[in-house]
Amino acid sequence: MKFRLGFEDSQRMALQLTQSVATLHSSKVGIAHGDLTTSNILFELENMDSWSIEKLYVGLGEPSLEPVYVFNLGPLGPSAPEHLYEKADFTRLINYRTGNLGIVDFGESFFLNDAPQGLGTPARFCSPELMLERKCSQVSDVWALACTIFEMRAGYTLFQSFVASDEEALGSILTRLGSAPSHLEALSCLREDEETRNGIKLREYVKSIEIVQRSLDTGTENNTSQRSGVEVELLTDLLSSALQYDVRERSTTAEILGHA
Repeated sequence: MKFRLGFEDSQRMALQLTQSVATLHSSKVGIAHGDLTTSNILFELENMDSWSIEKLYVGLGEPSLEPVYVFNLGPLGPSAPEHLYEKADFTRLINYRTGNLGIVDFGESFFLNDAPQGLGTPARFCSPELMLERKCSQVSDVWALACTIFEMRAGYTLFQSFVASDEEALGSILTRLGSAPSHLEALSCLREDEETRNGIKLREYVKSIEIVQRSLDTGTENNTSQRSGVEVELLTDLLSSALQYDVRERSTTAEILGHA
């Protein structure tokens, strides 16, 4: 995401997202999304089909174009465009949102009673059991949901994986959450060493979110002098319950809604 949501906006969006995932997990629907990431969470915008060109330019800005030159300054070929346009900044359209979210890309979704072996979820949103045992279920959705909620608030990922490797993501998980319980033999590789023991833990990482409030109503960011300790506690508690190594102790979406 190119921006951070303010506390109230991120709370509202997280609640709506969790309600949507809870509906998917309910007995009436019975599916897991399988690929919950910020890339698959969209803001709904007002209908723009009737917008004039002038209003479109107000919303997105005037087009910016540059002429195309051949490297050796020779003539352009017959298939080459004369100009290239800079891509539009679609984050400007946040001012036209309806207040609703949409979950998209159900290509990895599955019925809860027929879970596949492994998924194509990006490593930074993957639960340990999904990476190490290729076990997926509604609780692996819950792990991804927690990662998504954090990123919606912070504007950056909870668990880093710059080269999209499982090993890097697992190292980041170990740093944030500490060692996995000893009774989880499949997660025995998640044991702290000196480097991970001295890393930034979850609560401190939540505290480190830059103190910026963005209003979805105005699209502007305002620096704040303080961040409420209540926000830190609420977000830390929510994440802690949803990021349990032991899947039997990990919160359900219904329990997260109770937290809200």
